[in-house]
Amino acid sequence: MSWPVDVYLSRQSNCLTWDIDFVYTHPEAKARESFSFGDEEELSWIAEDRDMDLDEFGSDLLKSPNADIKDLGATLKSALEADRTSTE
Repeated sequence: MSWPVDVYLSRQSNCLTWDIDFVYTHPEAKARESFSFGDEEELSWIAEDRDMDLDEFGSDLLKSPNADIKDLGATLKSALEADRTSTE
């Protein structure tokens, strides 16, 4: 079963690692999960374990007004495209 979730990303300006928080909005779900990651590959593992659509997530990140989050979205989309190309 999948639960509705809000996703939050944060990073200290002097730090290379990101924090991602999943805040579940359904009353029967866990209240929250938090993870840290250093690159798009680690983010992919975390997101895939939660059945997230990585392509859609990357597109959503590209819409952010925050330049660092946009860069993360571009890197994620680029990695997904490289994976698709290598499997063809």
